[in-house]
Amino acid sequence: MNENNRQYILELVKKMEGLYAKQQTLSNEINEMRALLLQLQQSENATPISSTEKEKPSVEKIVIDEFPKTVETPIVENISSAKPMEEIQMEPAVVTTNVEIPKFAPGPKPKMTKSGLEKFIGENLISKIGIVIMLIGIAIGVKYSIDHDLISPVGRIVLGYVASIALLFVGFRLKEKYNSFSAVLVSGAMAATYFVTYAAYSYYDLFPRILTFVLMLAFTGFTVFAALQYNKQVIAHFGLVGAYSIPFLLNDNSGNIAGFLTYISIINIGMLFIAFYRKWQGIFYMAFGVTWFIVLAASIFQNKDHLFGTYFGFSTFFFLLFYTMFIVSTIQKGTLTFGTVTVLLSNTFVYYGIGYALISDNPSYSNYVGLFTVLNGLIHFVAALFIYKRQLAEKKTLYLLLGLVMVFITIAIPVQLDGNWVTLIWIAEATLLYWIGSKKQVLYFERLSYVLMLLAFFCLLQDWSECYYPIYTVDNRLASMRPIWNVYFLTSIMGIVAFYLIYKWQKTVLTNPEEKITQDKKLMSFVVPAILLLLLYLGPFMEMKYGFDLQMDKLLITRNIENYQVGILDAKMAIVMAVYSILYVLTISLLNNWKIKSTMLSSICGVLAIIVLLVYLTGGLMSHSVLLDNYMQNHIGAEVFLIRYFSIACVIAMLYFVFYKRKEKLLNKNMEVVFHIGINLVAIVLLSSELVQWLTLSHSKSEYKLGLSILWGCYALAMIAYGIGKQRQHLRILGMVLFGITLLKLFFYDVAYMSTIAKTALFVILGVLLLVVSFLYNKYNGKISDDK
Repeated sequence: MNENNRQYILELVKKMEGLYAKQQTLSNEINEMRALLLQLQQSENATPISSTEKEKPSVEKIVIDEFPKTVETPIVENISSAKPMEEIQMEPAVVTTNVEIPKFAPGPKPKMTKSGLEKFIGENLISKIGIVIMLIGIAIGVKYSIDHDLISPVGRIVLGYVASIALLFVGFRLKEKYNSFSAVLVSGAMAATYFVTYAAYSYYDLFPRILTFVLMLAFTGFTVFAALQYNKQVIAHFGLVGAYSIPFLLNDNSGNIAGFLTYISIINIGMLFIAFYRKWQGIFYMAFGVTWFIVLAASIFQNKDHLFGTYFGFSTFFFLLFYTMFIVSTIQKGTLTFGTVTVLLSNTFVYYGIGYALISDNPSYSNYVGLFTVLNGLIHFVAALFIYKRQLAEKKTLYLLLGLVMVFITIAIPVQLDGNWVTLIWIAEATLLYWIGSKKQVLYFERLSYVLMLLAFFCLLQDWSECYYPIYTVDNRLASMRPIWNVYFLTSIMGIVAFYLIYKWQKTVLTNPEEKITQDKKLMSFVVPAILLLLLYLGPFMEMKYGFDLQMDKLLITRNIENYQVGILDAKMAIVMAVYSILYVLTISLLNNWKIKSTMLSSICGVLAIIVLLVYLTGGLMSHSVLLDNYMQNHIGAEVFLIRYFSIACVIAMLYFVFYKRKEKLLNKNMEVVFHIGINLVAIVLLSSELVQWLTLSHSKSEYKLGLSILWGCYALAMIAYGIGKQRQHLRILGMVLFGITLLKLFFYDVAYMSTIAKTALFVILGVLLLVVSFLYNKYNGKISDDK
C-alpha cells in the first residue's frame, strides 16, 4: 500500500467520525422532541374533548424509533494492515422515522405521581383544611368578643352573616378559574350561615322558631343548588348535614315524632333524587346511614306503645325508599358491588329488626310476627320477579333476592310455629333447595340448603330431648303420646327420607366427571351421610327407649309393685338396646358389602362394632345375669334363654360380617394380630359367661373355680395348637398368657375354697394340658422355628 492510499484512508476515517458525531446530536434532538410529544399527549388525555374538537379530522400518531444513546466509532489501529479502499464495506447510518400524529382521545387515567400528589395536596386538601381552620378562628374570635362584651348580640349575628356572604361572594368570583377551591369556599360559607342562624335562635332569641326553620331550609336548598351547579358532591354533603341537623338544633321537646319523620322523609326524597340524577353514591350512603340511625334512636328512646303506627309506617316507607334506590342503582351499574349488597342487607335486616320489635312488643299484634316475616320475603320475591321478567340485572342479583326470600320463609317458621312443625318445614325446605341448587347448578341455593340441613338436624335433636319423656297430670294419670304412632317419629322418618334423597343426589353430582367439586361439596359429602347414619340409628332408638320408659312409669305409679319387676324391665331394656345397636351395625355393614362398597364406611362400621361389642360384653351380659337370677326365682319364664341366644347370635353375625368377611380389605398384618386377639378374647368371655350360666342352673357352688379354670386351660391349649398349625405366633403367646392367668387363679383363688377331690382333679387336668402343650412344641419344633 503506497503513501497516498494510507493518507486517503485516514481522511475517510476522520470524516466518518464526524458523521457519527452529527448522528449522535440528531438522535438527542429527536428524543427530546419525542418526550415533549408524550407530555403533550398526557395533558390532552386529562382534558375532555369538546364537540367541535371531535369533529376535527384526526391526525396520525408520530412514532419515532429511538437512536442508540452511544455511538461506537471504528478505529483503525494499524494503518498498514488496513484493507484497500475497494475492500472496505461501510454500512451507512440509517435513521428510520415512521410519522403518525397522535389522536388526542381520552385515555386511561394516569397514576398519581409525586407531582400529582403534590397537586392534590396543594389544590384540594389544603383548601379544605384552610376553610376549617378559618371557621375555627372565627369561632374563637366570636367567643372572645362575647366573653368581653365587645360586640352586641345583634352585631355578632350581623357580622356572622356578613362574613358568610363575603366568603360566598369570593367563592363565586373564583368559580371559573379555580373551581375546586371555589367549591370549598362556598361550602364553608353555607356552614357558617347554619351556625349563625342557630346562634341567633338558640342563644340570643333574635329569631322565632318558624323563621329559623324557614331560613335553614332555604340555606339547605341553596346548598343543594350550588352543589348541582358546581357538580361537586362535597357541597351536597354540607347541605345534607345541615338538613339533618335542623330538627335537632330547633328541637323544642314537643314530641312531634310524626312531623319530625315527615321532614326526614322529604329530605330523603330530595337527596336521593339528586344522588340518582348525579350518580352520587356518597349522598345515598349518607342518607341511608343517618336515616336508620335516627329511626333506631327514636324507636329506642321513645315510648312505642302509642306510636306504633307512626314508627311502623315510616320505617316501612324508608325501607321501600332505600330498597327502590338499591334496585335502581343495581340496574344502572349492571352488576352488584360491595356497597350495594351491604346497603341491601343492612336495609333489609334493620327494617325487619325494627318491625319485629314493634310487633312482638305490642299485645294487639304479637300474633302477626310470622305474617310480617313472610311479607318481607314477598317483597323480595316481587322485586326478583320484576327483574327477571324485564331482564334488568344479572343473575347474581336475582339469586341474592331469591336467597333473601328463602331466608325470610325459613325465619318465619320458628317465629310463628312451635315444636316439630319447625323441623318438618326446615327438612322439606333444605331438600327442595338442594334439589334446585344441584339440578339447576345454582350454587347459592345449594349452600343455603347446607345451612338448613344443619338447622333441621339440630332442631330434630332438640325435639327428641324435649318430647321423648312421659308426662304426668296432677292426678298421677299417665298422659303421654303413643309409641311409634306419634308426630315425632313421623318427623324422624321424614328426616331419614330427606337426607337419603340428598345423599343420592349428592352421589350423582360427585360421580359426574364434568362437575366442579368445591371444598364445601367435599365437606358435605361426609356430613350428609353422617347425619343420615345418625338419624337411622337414633330415630328407632328413641322410640324403643320411650316405650320402655313408658312401661317403667306405669310400674312406678302402681302401688303394689315389686322390686324385681323394675330390675327385669331395666335388664330387658339394656339387652334390647344393645341388640338393636348390634343389628344396626350389622345391617349397615351388609349394605356396604353388597351395595355401597365404601372403604371408609367399612372402617366406621368396624369402630362402631367395637364400641357396641364392649357395651354388650359389660352391660349386656350383666343384664343376662339379672334375668337368669329372676328365672331361678320363678319371676320370669324361659324367654330369658331366647333373649340370650338371640343376642349372642347377633354378636357372632356382626363379628363375621363386619370383620372376617372384610379382613382382606380392612386389616394389614399388624391389625390382623389385634383382630385375632380381640376375637379370641370375645370368645373366652362368651364361653365363660355361658359356662357360669349352666353351672348356676345346676346349682353348683364352685362354678367360678373348677369349671372356669378347666375351660381356660382347654381354650389356651386350643389356641396354642392352632397357632402351631397355622404358624401364628401371637396366638401361641396369647395361649401361654391365658395359661399363666389360669395358674395364678388356681394358686391364689381356687385352692383356698376347693375340696381335696376337686383340687386333685383340677391340678391333674391342668398338668396334662401343660404336658400336651410341651409335647406339641417339641414335635413341631421345626415348624415353629420357620414361623415368621
